[in-house]
Amino acid sequence: IMASTAGHSFPEHMVKSLVQLGFSENAAKRALLATGFASSDVAASWLFMNMSAPDLNDPLPEPTATTSTTASKQTAEILQFQQAVSSQQYKMVIAVRSDLKMGTGKIAAQVAHGAVSMVMNLMHSGSKHLAPWLDQGQRKICVKVDSKEKMDEVCKSAEAASLPVDTIKDAGRTQVAPGTVTVLVVGPAPSGEVDKVTGKLKLL
Repeated sequence: IMASTAGHSFPEHMVKSLVQLGFSENAAKRALLATGFASSDVAASWLFMNMSAPDLNDPLPEPTATTSTTASKQTAEILQFQQAVSSQQYKMVIAVRSDLKMGTGKIAAQVAHGAVSMVMNLMHSGSKHLAPWLDQGQRKICVKVDSKEKMDEVCKSAEAASLPVDTIKDAGRTQVAPGTVTVLVVGPAPSGEVDKVTGKLKLL
């Protein structure tokens, strides 16, 4: 099913999938047009990278006659964007404190808190790392550290490398005391950069 706006036709299912992410219909259509209707995922990546654009939610302008030179330029820009998104593998690493002896369910909850918190932070800041990570399937790796001191060491190394970093402090309702730092999140960022900081940590 196609929907028409200002002379453009848009697949309704693609528009709907982007609106469900919280974007306006105008923004969704602008993203699809900008990425050549490649896919909803590519359009979503474009939106996350252009959230601060002042005209993002404005109605689309009426199409005008486009010269072959302009059309070729637009195609090149679309290909360049897609290549930028897929050129590097991105991942997020979540380090869990093994010294706390948390149960499996507790660990799962803390890891989920960490991943969601990081994504919200990056959406708010407009980080360049979020879009390619989302487009590639949101790769997440769980590792362990054996003390708060080791976690602090990894955190400082990640900050020194200018990687996205976040920590989770538990409310203390179960298993650990209030304010206990349970997990450290590093990334998403290019895998090679993340590995320089977390590569020697053992898998959870």
